[in-house]
Amino acid sequence: MILPKGKIMEWLILYIALYYLGSPIIVKYKHFHKRFSEPQRLNPQSFPKEIFDYFYKIGNDLTALGFSPRVYFRNTGQVPNVVSYYTLWVNEKTKDYAIAALMNVNRSIIKRQIPLISIISEYIDGTKVYTHNSSQPAIFKRRPNRKVRHIPKCGDVTLLFQIHNKFIDELGINLAKTPPAEGNEEFYFYKATVMEFEEQIKAGYYYFDPKSDKYKLTIKGSYVVAWKLIWPMKQIRMYLLKNKAEKYIGEINKDI
Repeated sequence: MILPKGKIMEWLILYIALYYLGSPIIVKYKHFHKRFSEPQRLNPQSFPKEIFDYFYKIGNDLTALGFSPRVYFRNTGQVPNVVSYYTLWVNEKTKDYAIAALMNVNRSIIKRQIPLISIISEYIDGTKVYTHNSSQPAIFKRRPNRKVRHIPKCGDVTLLFQIHNKFIDELGINLAKTPPAEGNEEFYFYKATVMEFEEQIKAGYYYFDPKSDKYKLTIKGSYVVAWKLIWPMKQIRMYLLKNKAEKYIGEINKDI
């Protein structure tokens, strides 16, 4: 049976409406973030081989740039169906620090690994400057004291560090840097999580549910987050991010 053109258009409009109006509702009830999930300190040699190999390569690159490892963690309960492995490295000379992570997503439809490298400079006034390679566009409301350079899927740690240093020079921040205190890394990650979500609560994206001890999306937040990540907004945002990233990489190559 062949539907008339008018009926096809009606069904198409209905599908689009359900997609854009229904997806955020699904996101609202599926997505949450625990306020605190105790990470496990681990020796990286106990990681599964493919995860160890990832951190071994990143570690060699960071070591060559003057960074030293502080701690390796595994966290299994903060985000549903995600096991996160992450490590903190500090450059004692420049007082910058780096976080390398590998997130194993194991949902019914989606099974994949998401790598992340962030180079961070934190200053005594609370300003943080990030250069990272996330494969996804940002979903949180940007905080005024956070300065970010986003270079999607860039696996070259040296290049990320060069872009970060150029960004620092452009910002002209003349304050002392304050990397996380040694021996208190769990508190650093906990504090960073709480501060981020407190800002998202102020923006109206999340609320805190004390009964479950979780941050959950508001109706407003579910629509903002979902619409940032579904077609065509995600593709448009990634296109713009890649154009900016190519500009930053070109500036580094020009200076070499």
